[in-house]
Amino acid sequence: MSAQPYFDAWTPSPLPRAGSHDALLPEVLARAAACPQERVASAVLELLALQPGDAVLELGCGSGRMLAAVAARLRDGFVAGVDPSPLMVRHAAARNRRVIAQKRAQVSVASTPDLGAFPDARFDRVFGTHVVYFWPDPARDLAEVARVLRPGGLLLLGFFAGEEGERGRTRFAVARARRLLAEAGFRDVEATASAACASAAPLVFVQGRRGPGAPARSAAAGDERGALEPGRQAGRAPGLHARGPGARRA
Repeated sequence: MSAQPYFDAWTPSPLPRAGSHDALLPEVLARAAACPQERVASAVLELLALQPGDAVLELGCGSGRMLAAVAARLRDGFVAGVDPSPLMVRHAAARNRRVIAQKRAQVSVASTPDLGAFPDARFDRVFGTHVVYFWPDPARDLAEVARVLRPGGLLLLGFFAGEEGERGRTRFAVARARRLLAEAGFRDVEATASAACASAAPLVFVQGRRGPGAPARSAAAGDERGALEPGRQAGRAPGLHARGPGARRA
């Protein structure tokens, strides 16, 4: 499988030329291409457990293929996608023009820390795959996600798992992700190892439900980037479940 079709379907879209983001994208693209797009999409849809009337937000919607898959399952619901690339948003709007015309979908140029187009508690589900690598301040992004989720709403994040303390640019420690969600006011935080990817680094989905009141973002939360628990391995994070055919406990 070539990188371009996979990228067009499920991986984060090109970000505006901005130094580290632009340099990181090819690495994310190359690693994500090892994952069959249909299997990743199936894993996402299974974990989202969509209901026909849900309101759903995709972070880093790219060219809108996943938006279309979600919209097809929302008979009475609504799906929105945000992406920092105007080009990708145009592609997503064209691909989903019918459901957009029916007022069942919306796409817009935005990044995770600025979801100001949406009111508080707008969504039942928020998800993003391979977007956490682009978050220089995850606490800030999660605070904004918590704002647009209704209490009890689900957040689902997919990424390649790394070890605690590892500084790999396209890996994220499972224990760190779980801790960040808890600090942002999410409860019932779980990590699931997916069999969707034939990669040296396991593809993991971390999910949690927004608590009844999200805590205010503190200065300490903004400094979390360097606060890692030493000696913990991502594959041994508590609550890591295996999911899908051939899945293994990482």
